[in-house]
Amino acid sequence: MEIDIQGVTHTYGKIAALDEISLTLKPGFNILLGPNGAGKSSLFGLLTGLQRIGQGNILFNGKPVSYTHLTLPTTPYV
Repeated sequence: MEIDIQGVTHTYGKIAALDEISLTLKPGFNILLGPNGAGKSSLFGLLTGLQRIGQGNILFNGKPVSYTHLTLPTTPYV
């Protein structure tokens, strides 16, 4: 299992949350640290496909991660 992040850029309007990020995550213990506003949550949104990738690619086991529109249930689960 491998996650390959290639030149990913993500913006909110004119503000760049991620600017050409590239890294590879391999099996094992991986930690992502950074100060507030560094783009950690934005990166996880892109990794999970909950946000659209503005530029670059994210591959999971060689297959592209893509944005999916998720709908939340209207009836709460207990």
